[in-house]
Amino acid sequence: MKTMHSPKRTHRIARHMSLLPASSFGSEFGHMLSGFGLFRALQEPALDVTRKNDKVIVRMEVPGMEEKDIRVRQHRDLLTISGEKSSRREIKKRNSYYCETRSGEFERTVRLPEGTQHETKKTHFKNGVLTIEFRKRK
Repeated sequence: MKTMHSPKRTHRIARHMSLLPASSFGSEFGHMLSGFGLFRALQEPALDVTRKNDKVIVRMEVPGMEEKDIRVRQHRDLLTISGEKSSRREIKKRNSYYCETRSGEFERTVRLPEGTQHETKKTHFKNGVLTIEFRKRK
């Protein structure tokens, strides 16, 4: 019988492993882990909601992603931001071949503060940072 680990436990183990220096695992395994932090960040990107003067600002950092990889949906006072990223790296040499494929996706939903005018959304994306601005009711 195989022992199955819950996704929660596996995520916890991966989080602890990502805190260790990649050099602890040898060159090839350490190289694979070096990008793990990026894809873990894609699964749970930081999301900030702030109120500033007459605006509500939602800001999310999605490093390494392009605007075309991100979807923004809204239903009443719920704002959902999701995205998917995949990459493939190949190195072909005379006597060797190395191929690494990575993929990750995320989805975050946040309830907008009371008094937010949902129909006044402005979206900006620059340097891996998504910013969505709404007006507040006066």
